[in-house]
Amino acid sequence: MNFTFEYSNWVALSYDALAPGRRTLIGATELIAERFTPYQHLAIAEVPGLGRGLFLDGNVQLLAEGELVYHERLALLPVLAHPEPRHVLILGGGDGCAVREVLRDPRVESITLVEIDEAVITACADHLAELNQQSLSNPRVRLVVQDARIALVSLPLHTFDVVIVDFLDLYTSADIELYDQVLHMLATSISPTTTVSLHGDLANPPYWSALRLHVLAAHHFTHVLLHSAFVPCYQSEWGFLLAGAGDALLARFTPERLRLNEAALTQPLQTIVVELFPTLFRTAPQRVALLAQLATEPFQLPTDHRAETRWIRLER
Repeated sequence: MNFTFEYSNWVALSYDALAPGRRTLIGATELIAERFTPYQHLAIAEVPGLGRGLFLDGNVQLLAEGELVYHERLALLPVLAHPEPRHVLILGGGDGCAVREVLRDPRVESITLVEIDEAVITACADHLAELNQQSLSNPRVRLVVQDARIALVSLPLHTFDVVIVDFLDLYTSADIELYDQVLHMLATSISPTTTVSLHGDLANPPYWSALRLHVLAAHHFTHVLLHSAFVPCYQSEWGFLLAGAGDALLARFTPERLRLNEAALTQPLQTIVVELFPTLFRTAPQRVALLAQLATEPFQLPTDHRAETRWIRLER
């Protein structure tokens, strides 16, 4: 594989074949940390114009420039809409940025973070502390290093008011099985007033991750809401899902409620316009058709392999 580089000071790059016909190169000028963990290759690096970022198995997880769009929607929005978000569970999210967002709401008394890879927690606490605002050492946060499916068996799920699922997107049958198992465990154990928040790549075929997650979530929850936003980190429109059993889910997302709860935040919203809700949950006809198509075979992926990603060190 041959590359022509625009920046002569690149020391490594992330090569990501996001979908057929679509490729992304992200060049790093400084490699802050790199190691192979028991689960994956981990790298933290500086990217020109985009700041410090986390890469797992070559795939960008976040970059300082633009990650707030993702984390405000995934983590803060469901907390902001909940009438009493005292206890929050985060599955995944070892970088600490989802935790950072939840901590902005002073009504939150405790956060339980379940992350399978302790090396991610350690590296991000050490090298992304400015970005995650040292959230992983906050006294309101409890860290559990465990597979989410194992942790969910022993955690008191009925006590959590908001559950945030920050896993990888659906690219393989193993991914679908993971999500399906986790959603089933949540749906059978959480309170009817609990809000579950998920994410997924919405804009890109052939996987349509957020739409496929919508179908999976609808198997387990009575109400599922979908909205989207362009996330600079991923150079794509990204989908966000909210699920719950109670009829009050949609009613929580009124501009009046969101604005009232925003007033108590330690910092006002930066990327969300609350007056756009609940209109943002309306689904365009094309997506309605795609949802109907995916519903006929929700467990059948067009291809069963993770999109090709590589972390490539450059020889000087």
